[in-house]
Amino acid sequence: MKKDNKSEIIEKALSLLKEANDKGVTNYRISQDTKLTEPSLGNWVKGATKPTQANAKILIDYFSKEGNMLKNISDSAQVSEPQGIYGNNDVISLLREQITDLKLAISKKDIEIGCLNQEIGHLKGLLAANSIELVKGGTDTDDKGTTKLAGNKSPAIKK
Repeated sequence: MKKDNKSEIIEKALSLLKEANDKGVTNYRISQDTKLTEPSLGNWVKGATKPTQANAKILIDYFSKEGNMLKNISDSAQVSEPQGIYGNNDVISLLREQITDLKLAISKKDIEIGCLNQEIGHLKGLLAANSIELVKGGTDTDDKGTTKLAGNKSPAIKK
């Protein structure tokens, strides 16, 4: 009886996998989501090999957690959206997700850069204020145009 249950689990997983492929879900996508290798998924679909019971359970869990994923895919397949170069919308969806993630990361970096620029401006102000206090005699330039302390003075140091 245990063997029949094992076979049923494997057959159910294979059925779900084939149904997903028929509806445009790629082995690549399933592989990325489940961490099962793409070649193994391909071999299982072709019937060259069968998944272990553990891998079959991973597939069944994946498809059940996706809820009505297969229904949603068949519904979206009826929308006349251009197909990707691989003949499905998974690639397009994946790229859209990655673009959204990149836009978010860029926005965060822009905010960080803005904060750093404000900090740099503040530090420049402090440096300028401190330089004025230290110099008090103005500045001179040498024959190369380099600014140096007036009269080569340094801050007053009492001995």
